[in-house]
Amino acid sequence: MTVEKPDDGQGLEVPPSPGVEQRVAKMQLSELKRIREVCRDSYFALRELEEPIERILLQERTVLSVRRDALESQARVGDQVIELKIEEVAGPYGDPEPGFFIRNTAFKDESEKPSLRECPGTLVRATEQQVEEFAVAYGAEFPEAVHRVRKFLPILQEYPVYLLQTGDRFVGFAAVSPTEHGGGFIAELGTLPSMEGKGVGTAILRNLQTLYTRLRLMPIPFGRGNADKQRERLRGFYMANGFAGATGWSPEVVSLDDVRKAGDWQQATSGSIAMGETKPSPSDVFRSMLQQYVIDPQKQGRLPAKVLPLLEQWAKARAEFMANERAVAEAERS
Repeated sequence: MTVEKPDDGQGLEVPPSPGVEQRVAKMQLSELKRIREVCRDSYFALRELEEPIERILLQERTVLSVRRDALESQARVGDQVIELKIEEVAGPYGDPEPGFFIRNTAFKDESEKPSLRECPGTLVRATEQQVEEFAVAYGAEFPEAVHRVRKFLPILQEYPVYLLQTGDRFVGFAAVSPTEHGGGFIAELGTLPSMEGKGVGTAILRNLQTLYTRLRLMPIPFGRGNADKQRERLRGFYMANGFAGATGWSPEVVSLDDVRKAGDWQQATSGSIAMGETKPSPSDVFRSMLQQYVIDPQKQGRLPAKVLPLLEQWAKARAEFMANERAVAEAERS
């Protein structure tokens, strides 16, 4: 709400009467409260329509199927398809309730999964002598980057270095800074250039995932060549190994890019599923999928007939809720 400032007829601004600004602010807060209440009511109306849709999909064992790029604006994944189904699960008090399950069909069949080689070997926590031994080998192949290994020699207590040993030599390394609750931050990860593409990095990450409760990292280029291309390649590598948004891993969160897990049905709870850079709520994914069925009549033919009238009502309720959300945002800015 805006209030025009009065003038004295000569263009000079007249100071407001005492209490005017306070009354205007009070009116604005009252209007904001009203808009928020309308938005809240429209959300509950939306949920009242979603609940019977969920029950029907549960009863009919219907699987929703949508291209990933329709769900994720920043998708870099071509024509991947995400599926969602609803099954009965135990609620907080043991009572049955609908639960969402999600998978990425690109990784559903073993024969169609992208190849993630894993180099056979043993991950060892290195001594100072072993770090120096690896630094010499690394420097022989990649002299301009040997400092990335040697810089940890004075601080091995704070940054343990792990080496992947294959046969009688070390072929890759990772330096990890321990964090609270058994987690770790991967400060560096590198592979002998002669061993790149042979699964050394994957072997190191999978071993670290057994040693730490959660891991974080920054996918910094560590090889030769164009840095931007390396960074993009590394993003795909880390995400395929289960790192949500390419920067963080924990056993509680399944990334839909994880080659090992995303092809199996995963129960989606708040914060348990990562899609690219985000961790959408199961309800958000469900709504995004329903919206794709609203705009695609061919998809509607795959739904149980009794869902269709509810879907039409749901589309109107969703449009109203989103309009109310925008109204709240505008009122908060003014």
